[in-house]
Amino acid sequence: MKTSISTKAYSPVYHETTRLLDRCLDLINQDSLYEGFSALLIGLRGMYASGDSEVLSEEFQQFCLAHPIYEVLKTEPTVAQSQSKPRGYAGDADLIDYFYRLRGCDMRTSYRDRELHNIAIDNSSGASVRWRAKHLSELFAERKAKKGEKISCLSVASGHIREISYLHNPQEIFERFIALDQDNTSNDEARRSHPHDFLHIIDKSISYIIKDGLKEQEFDFVYSAGLFDYLNEKLAAKLIQKLYANVSEGGILLVPNFAKGILERGYMDIFMDWKLIYRNETQMLELAETAGVPADKIRLYRDPMCNVIYMRMEK
Repeated sequence: MKTSISTKAYSPVYHETTRLLDRCLDLINQDSLYEGFSALLIGLRGMYASGDSEVLSEEFQQFCLAHPIYEVLKTEPTVAQSQSKPRGYAGDADLIDYFYRLRGCDMRTSYRDRELHNIAIDNSSGASVRWRAKHLSELFAERKAKKGEKISCLSVASGHIREISYLHNPQEIFERFIALDQDNTSNDEARRSHPHDFLHIIDKSISYIIKDGLKEQEFDFVYSAGLFDYLNEKLAAKLIQKLYANVSEGGILLVPNFAKGILERGYMDIFMDWKLIYRNETQMLELAETAGVPADKIRLYRDPMCNVIYMRMEK
């Protein structure tokens, strides 16, 4: 398919990109939706892996968004939600609910958008989001079993706290669960979804933690499921330092972060305008070292999809 976009003669990157986007659009228009979407993810990942600085530029994103394929992609629900940023930022809890399969397409959504939506949320990173919630629920139960009694928990940037719903008996797991998030709309949904006596939600940003809002409070399990992907090194290390101080003796601080090289990064960056800070294991360890966490208390592992690095810090 010929496009109306003029490629930039001075850069082979733009020629290659136009060929990729043309080919993927052709496949989608031929109703080969899975093939077209997969080719787009794989092609963009290859371009990001090249390390070419042009690919990471704002100009490159705008070039891709000017291609006719964006007219097809922008009405898929996760792209529409992410681009519109109804909460003022990408990656809000309503968007994450799509990946949990707790939020569906509107009845007016077209067949093609529904199919593209199903393909998008079934991809590897979507599976990592669902695995993360299940994994957290398993760690809650593990902590309770090890302690032999109900546990206390602190969740920072807690969103809708869907991981609680993965438990059949949360009232038997938690003595106290403190959740902190700056998004009042997310907090209202969390209160509706989890009307438990043990749950207390604080309508505050992480500056509340940084400024010692929870000083001298201790918890058996402390975590922040989707925050560190947005924090620079200085702030991330400072927050780890503060949160580790909130961990009780024998307790755990868990910090997940999306890893470098995930399949969906280019698509998220360009078409969803959802930009994360990706890290590798060395960079995660550097955060903990800067925060003063003893090296022998740290364990790193990845999820089964190898998309998310988990840093588990014991005390």
